[in-house]
Formats: sequence, structure tokens, C-alpha cells
Amino acid sequence: MPGYVSEYRFVPDQKEELEEAIEQIHKTIMGQVPAEAEANYLRIAKSLEMYGVDLHPVFGENRSEYFLGLTPVGVVVYKNKTQVGKYFWPRITKVHFKEAQFELRVMGKDCNETSFFFEAPNKMACKHLWKCCVEHHTFFR
Repeated sequence: MPGYVSEYRFVPDQKEELEEAIEQIHKTIMGQVPAEAEANYLRIAKSLEMYGVDLHPVFGENRSEYFLGLTPVGVVVYKNKTQVGKYFWPRITKVHFKEAQFELRVMGKDCNETSFFFEAPNKMACKHLWKCCVEHHTFFR
């Protein structure tokens, strides 16, 4: 028999087993004051791999789908939900966009610069990616 949790949608195709598990967990944490609940939530959230990652969909070579993840330490490149590249802010020497093309220029350990080019879905998305990247770079570098 569905309980009170069934009134909420946490995931698509939510199953009764998940709802029961949520109710059981809820019973163990009921009674927390809001500040304690928030602190516990943040403690768990910050340990998640994708916590704080600002994802932007882009296309790479041969129109392959990628995501650029802006993080406090740099830009992470994901393909098929797998990290395939990581560039740290101090090594990023330039971020640039023109139309829908986004450029990330990185200083290698050999002191040579390499440019990586990605195609955003459109010019507006590219400008947004560039702006977010500049803001992250300025703040975290």
C-alpha cells in the first residue's frame, strides 16, 4: 500500500520499493532541526562525484557528444558519462568563442599550448559556456 512518499516524484518511473526505502530512511532522520538537516544534506552532497559541476553539452570531433564540466579546480571533459579529460585552471591560458565554436587553450607540462575546440549547440549556448568558464576561471584560479 503506497504511503505518503508516493505523493512525490523523485525519479521517473518511481517504484514502490524506492518509496518504502525512502520512508524507512525518513523515519531515522525525523526530528532534526532544519540547520542539522541542511548540514547533513550538504555533507552527503559534497561527497558526490558530480557535486558542484556545471555541465555544458558540446560536440567534439565527428560531432561526438561531450559535456564540459566547470568545477572549482578546472574543466572536466566527459564522454558517455566517463571523464576523458581534466584541465586545471592555472594551466588554462585562454577561453574563447566565435559563433558556436568554443576554444579552450591549455598550457601543457612541456610548456606548449594546445587548443581544444568544441561546438556548442548554438551561439547563445556557446556564449553562456564562455561566460561561465570565464567566471569560474576568474574566481577559482
